[in-house]
Amino acid sequence: TFIPLKEEYFDARGNLFRIYTSDEIQAIKAGGQTIPTVMKRTMKDLRTNHRTVVTFENVVYNIGLKPGDFNERHMRRPPRAWIRK
Repeated sequence: TFIPLKEEYFDARGNLFRIYTSDEIQAIKAGGQTIPTVMKRTMKDLRTNHRTVVTFENVVYNIGLKPGDFNERHMRRPPRAWIRK
């Protein structure tokens, strides 16, 4: 799937200081295909022992956006239909 399951970050001295992990991957069906998607990921700082966990819910692909929808106006102020259900 080419999804990175684990990434290790090293400082200039070669010491490991941060680890990213893909903790939960789901197969999301979208228009006749299945897209593997990271639903939960963790970044841990080994120096401070701080951990950040990011969880995604209700992931949907192929919702009808067009290349022209990615302009500065829409990025600054997305149409209400894009952000409301």
